[in-house]
Amino acid sequence: MNKKGFIGLGVMGFPMAGHLSSDGFDTCIFNRTPEKAEQWSDKFQGEICKTPAEIASMSDSIFLCVGRDEDVREVLVGEDGGFSKVRPGTIIIDHTTTSATLARGAFSKFTRYMGSSGSGQLTKMVNQICIGGLVQALAEGINFSEKAGLNTADVMKVITKGAAQSWQMENRWETMIADEYDHGFAVDWMRKDLDIVSEEAAKIGADIEITNIVNKFYKDIQSLGGNRWDTSSLLKRLKDK
Repeated sequence: MNKKGFIGLGVMGFPMAGHLSSDGFDTCIFNRTPEKAEQWSDKFQGEICKTPAEIASMSDSIFLCVGRDEDVREVLVGEDGGFSKVRPGTIIIDHTTTSATLARGAFSKFTRYMGSSGSGQLTKMVNQICIGGLVQALAEGINFSEKAGLNTADVMKVITKGAAQSWQMENRWETMIADEYDHGFAVDWMRKDLDIVSEEAAKIGADIEITNIVNKFYKDIQSLGGNRWDTSSLLKRLKDK
């Protein structure tokens, strides 16, 4: 048995499973909705499995790219801004098993063993906590700059060279200024993730005051019809006030 199994063919999982196939690995796939599996099979070489049990019986290692699963053996975490554009070398994997070499070769620029089952999920929670705060701060900064009458493009070009620099700033300020949000990680997904974070924080007694506030702000974005907008749309909430 030398197949690589992949469960979950969403906006991240679809191209990631494709990288396994394109890199020459004997790949089998499973998705909750069979139609998406058929679409994947039309584009890549691989075998479609009908159940998770079937894919488990056929595979020597399994990758999961799912929204939430307390028993996942691996959690694939990646935010490269537009998952339809995911390419090898752009995804970070926080894994709880030992197939790091395979992961690095197929679709990862960095791998690290995060611990026992569930550790990857918790690591993703930390990631989402940090992103939420960064995006809100960036939105407030841009809004402040515009209301102060500054050339915001020039402001961003300057401060990205200093201590304020972040991935979000480098990759999002231009689209935010242009009021473009039809790309990247959707608000609905972020709200789902932050709700999970909130539940876990309540269980372990972690203070996530800012994260909870930002989660409410994303709820405001949903009320504006921005369910599928990129998470950087927090700026739109401020502009529409």
